[in-house]
Amino acid sequence: MGSSHQWCAAGENPRCCGTTVIPKPASVIENEGVDALTLRQDTCLASGGQTAIAELLPSALSRSYGMALKEGEEGCQIRLSADSSLAGEEYALTVSNDSVSIVGGSGQGVLWGVQTLLQLAGPWAQSPEQIAG
Repeated sequence: MGSSHQWCAAGENPRCCGTTVIPKPASVIENEGVDALTLRQDTCLASGGQTAIAELLPSALSRSYGMALKEGEEGCQIRLSADSSLAGEEYALTVSNDSVSIVGGSGQGVLWGVQTLLQLAGPWAQSPEQIAG
């Protein structure tokens, strides 16, 4: 079977997996008992209508991990969506042991959330060549 990889959940300090999140989050809430989301070959992404932004994750994971992140809707471990009650560039990134949710006030907010998620995955997620998998 394929390999798996983990994304950490940031604690009170906006550092995770040795990566500093830039810009510094306005707030970070640590969820007790949450260590990481394990990405597997069957992990899927629900784009929530954010199709162009959603392409960043599969592109990065395919390039650096050799992992093909599939698109789906129901039951996907990674979910993107927009919520107009948030300011345009504002986003909420929630990581649990079995899912990631990124909700932005607009497409720009979702983009910032995706970029933060890739920072949490560590520098290897931005590698121009496959380093794992």
